[in-house]
Amino acid sequence: MTCRLTRSDSVSFDMANGDILDEVQSKRLVSKYGLRVPKGVLVSAEKPDLSQIEHLTTPLVAKVVSPDIIHKSDGGFVVRNLHSKAEVDAAVDRMKGRARKIGAGITGFLIEEMMKPGVELVVGGVSDPSFGPMIMLGLGGIYVELFKDVSFRICPIYRNDAASMIDDLVCKPILEGARGGSSVDRNALIKLLLQVGGENGALTSRTCRIEEMDLNPIIANLDELIVVDARIRLKDRRIHV
Repeated sequence: MTCRLTRSDSVSFDMANGDILDEVQSKRLVSKYGLRVPKGVLVSAEKPDLSQIEHLTTPLVAKVVSPDIIHKSDGGFVVRNLHSKAEVDAAVDRMKGRARKIGAGITGFLIEEMMKPGVELVVGGVSDPSFGPMIMLGLGGIYVELFKDVSFRICPIYRNDAASMIDDLVCKPILEGARGGSSVDRNALIKLLLQVGGENGALTSRTCRIEEMDLNPIIANLDELIVVDARIRLKDRRIHV
């Protein structure tokens, strides 16, 4: 699987090795639809050039990029709160050792700026055989499976649909800053939902046929909504966006 950024700043994917985009490719794709992702760089698995991270602001997070490792956090393949090149280098070495033990291939390592805490959300998408593309919103991170508090709509959605998805959630008070917690910019969340499932969103685009999408977590607060992790499965083996 290869990904390249063309001179016209469009994104092409040649799905030579399957239909699932890795985290780097998934983030590059959703960013084309206006979604924000953390600032970061992809370094080689063989000889990581950590000079590339000098322009990033600490603390940093290092993640393995591998077609064989899906649940990165569970296996120790995500290392947070790194403050120097030496710490990043040590984290990369540890993850390479863990990958060797389980026989997992590594594409590279994604080094990103850590996001400040906020409410963790999940936005998903699926192409249903009967209804076509559908979008889902819920409480994200570790709470997805715990509470199963989600809201679905058939795409394309419009502003009133996005607003009603938010209102459907039992966790809505959390999004509004219950008990002194971080609140979420409602208008920004509506905009993000439209970027994913609106008339010209990622799920409804004719040039990007998505089978499944999992944006989890999206860290949301009053200042921003950032897609911290992303995983996308495409219908077509080659796309150009």
